[in-house]
Amino acid sequence: MKISLDGKWELSYRNLDGQECGVISATVPGNVELDLIENGLLPRDIFMGENIVLAEKYETYEWTYTRNFEVEDESKDYRIRFDGVDTVAEYFVNGEKIGSSKNMLVEHVFSLPKLKKGSNEIKVVITPVALLMKDKDISLRLGLTWCAKDRAQGFFRKPGHAFGWDIMPRAISAGIWKSVSVEEIPEHEFERFDMTTYSVNKLNASVLVDYFIKSKNFVMRHRGYTVKVEGECGESKFAFEQTVGDVCGSLWINIPNPKIWTIRNRGQQNLYTVKITLYRDGQKLCCKSMRFGVRTIKLHYSDDEFYFVLNGEKIYVNGTNWVPLNPYHSLDKDKLPYALNKVKESGSNIVRCWGGNVYESDEFFDFMDENGILVWQDFAFGCSAYSQDESELSEIKDECKKVIRRLRNHASLALWSGDNENDAMYARAGIDPNLSRISREILPQAVFEHDKERTYLPSSPYVSKTNFIKGGSYDYTNCPEFHLWGARDYYKSDFYKTYNAKFVSEMGYHGSVSVESAKKFIPHDELNNRRTPSWALHSTDNHGSIHRVVLMETQIRFIFGDVPEDIERFSLLSQISQAEAYKFFIEHNRCNAKKTGIIWWNLLDGWPQFSDAIIDYYGGEKLAYYNVIRSQNPVLMMIDPDENGNFTLWGVNDTPNAVNEKVTVTDGDTGEVLFSGEVELLPDSKTAITTLRLYSKKRLLLINYENGFNHYISGYPEYDADEYIRWYEIINAKK
Repeated sequence: MKISLDGKWELSYRNLDGQECGVISATVPGNVELDLIENGLLPRDIFMGENIVLAEKYETYEWTYTRNFEVEDESKDYRIRFDGVDTVAEYFVNGEKIGSSKNMLVEHVFSLPKLKKGSNEIKVVITPVALLMKDKDISLRLGLTWCAKDRAQGFFRKPGHAFGWDIMPRAISAGIWKSVSVEEIPEHEFERFDMTTYSVNKLNASVLVDYFIKSKNFVMRHRGYTVKVEGECGESKFAFEQTVGDVCGSLWINIPNPKIWTIRNRGQQNLYTVKITLYRDGQKLCCKSMRFGVRTIKLHYSDDEFYFVLNGEKIYVNGTNWVPLNPYHSLDKDKLPYALNKVKESGSNIVRCWGGNVYESDEFFDFMDENGILVWQDFAFGCSAYSQDESELSEIKDECKKVIRRLRNHASLALWSGDNENDAMYARAGIDPNLSRISREILPQAVFEHDKERTYLPSSPYVSKTNFIKGGSYDYTNCPEFHLWGARDYYKSDFYKTYNAKFVSEMGYHGSVSVESAKKFIPHDELNNRRTPSWALHSTDNHGSIHRVVLMETQIRFIFGDVPEDIERFSLLSQISQAEAYKFFIEHNRCNAKKTGIIWWNLLDGWPQFSDAIIDYYGGEKLAYYNVIRSQNPVLMMIDPDENGNFTLWGVNDTPNAVNEKVTVTDGDTGEVLFSGEVELLPDSKTAITTLRLYSKKRLLLINYENGFNHYISGYPEYDADEYIRWYEIINAKK
């Protein structure tokens, strides 16, 4: 029996002085700001202009959620589950404290005292994180941070972006942001049921099953208990049974002629439906089910290499970074189906879940399993020095155990990464990141204990003992995996053309939103004035700087010479510069035999802003979105200049099958045929087809082939803006 406590609650709140401020209706799952909006205490258009700053008034308020629920049988044992509470909270049932928590990122489950038949009261009291910050001694070393507006980020288990980031506003929220439920505690249940593929080929798969039975009758040995594991995927079936010797156990399963899971464009996303059942003397006591993909996945990394091996085959990956969908995470679920569909539509075969975010839902990972998209999962640490006090480390251990156990059975989960850019931040401050207990001790131990077959990467980018320069910085030029940001100058500068990294896990370029979207968050009288606080806040910068607005202007100036004043033309030229940049980044990486993947930054905005995202918060698709779809085609024809000024027509095939293509390259204005021919692309190959004599002439080239379409614009800046706009009208007619 399960009782959902989602829906309407009563929310009371008091200010920093302890003064009661009122009682309002609240919705669970929810965030307090959303309830304040519904009750007229914050503007409904919270993202317009600087309105979101008004919410900072409530950062130091204490919040109390209250509601009643009913049970019919008071003799039963019950527990309550909170899937997500933001952040420091105490829990009371019928006036009795049942527990506390201080981690927004994971679930909390408490046993309940004997309940009354009929109505019972649940109360959740949330202490504001902003108020607790005043007790934190932030030393110089612990105060290190790259992005967050508030240095206290390192003491609280909230997503880093909540403290203010360069892609998100400051929103130190509070609330019961995920579902709440009361359920009867059963006599027997599988608390844990895990499966791991140790080896697989077309003839056989070797899989280990681990389980843990939670039972009110703990003495199981020699009492007729058995466990049966059954699985089915199409015509492939298996069933194994063994006697239970204790509450925990394991068994090896050999699956003949297995249905293998692989990523998109390399085969099928086969998923077995697997059920484990506990019997005693033939009577069914409990069962648990999952979907499981038979596959092996490893990340191979060292000071010299960085690549993925899936089912024994080295693969090339390209995809996007996944960032917050909303500052108020109870709203994430509303946007999730749209966002997931856009990941698939973009042609990505990998998604990196960035460390400044919350951990994603089961629905997210189910989608990735079903659609053959790998997930690189950062633990929730980013761009900051986190407290290594024993109490915080204990909280981190518990968090990691819960997260790993929830996600580890997903076929799409490719690796665990310790954090986002913490190594690089430490190293640039002259501190050896290899001394971090969190990334070098706590996290790898958690992965070893709960998911020992999956690769653990200490940080992204990872600064090894070899790459750290003692007393100074780190040698990023020799890191095999890197975040390629740099000066963000002309997208074909030497920085972007000649980097040594084998794998790029962040790389982006700013692009304006459309005028239609800008009108939804920039006040009308500021639309053509890019030096206002609204532009600075939505650029995004939590320190009042407009440097990212200037960045967009500079990138336009690199290509076209002049920066238009009116937002219509500014938006269009900015989007063109971004579109060409993403195209170059992805394609230049793909045709280089030494490169093994790129994860660009990023697909979607989490709030209205001018950013690197290729789809804005309102779903406005920038021009870069269509270039990315074409550039991530698994079979791609492209033109790429080399260091000698030659222009090579490349054919790239990232599939396991040979492909024959008829390719034609024509001048987009005159129709002149520059190349026409048939080529064979071997499996997983990069083929230089021919060298084109383009010199420095500015021209639009159209590349047509059976599996797709691409373009290339030759020559060097400055370009005539009107001519470039006309070329993009030709290009977009093909989408």
